[in-house]
Amino acid sequence: MVSSISVCIPCVYSHIYLLPRCINSIYKQIILPYEVIISISSVKDVESTKKEVESLLEKFRKRLNIIILYTRENKYSGENRNAAVSAASGDIITFIDADDLMYHNRLYVISRIFSADSSCIGILHYFTENEETRDERWNFSPDNVTPYLYTDKLHFGHPSFRRRIFDEFKYQNTARMQDIKFVDSILPKYISNLRIYNKKLSHYVSNDSAYYSKFKK
Repeated sequence: MVSSISVCIPCVYSHIYLLPRCINSIYKQIILPYEVIISISSVKDVESTKKEVESLLEKFRKRLNIIILYTRENKYSGENRNAAVSAASGDIITFIDADDLMYHNRLYVISRIFSADSSCIGILHYFTENEETRDERWNFSPDNVTPYLYTDKLHFGHPSFRRRIFDEFKYQNTARMQDIKFVDSILPKYISNLRIYNKKLSHYVSNDSAYYSKFKK
């Protein structure tokens, strides 16, 4: 197995109420991460927000090393990802948005892939959205690991990378598509080092998305 995994979670203040759902999905993983880094932006009152978040997440600290970053700045998701990565110390960085959740074999699967393939620098995977219709449970098979081929069915917002990739690349400061742009930026150099896991490892709750929610009435 790889020696350590850091889970990085970008979060805006308006989504802190969703953090327990997300963190609970990490709490139930087959293998636990070395640390969970949450970068929260658009915080008006840091001290009161700290109390609020600690109250929400206190019970998860029994099994998880949770590090929380707070800023009053209004940051897009990519900036929050960069901030969390800068504070992380794991060999592997894996992302999950505050409004989404992991299936409980996700960390185990990515650990297996990175451990078995030293040339692999990044992993993307499939996901369910809103209505959970997962077609497999907790089994891992190397046969489901394939070379990278672009497909819009992959959730670029939930990738996993070796830590060293962030010595060369950062997420862009854009409102949308920064996750896809990040993967696109590394393709010229690392396309042969990316892998796809052809099963579903995350649940994408677009109904709670910070972007899409502003269109709801």
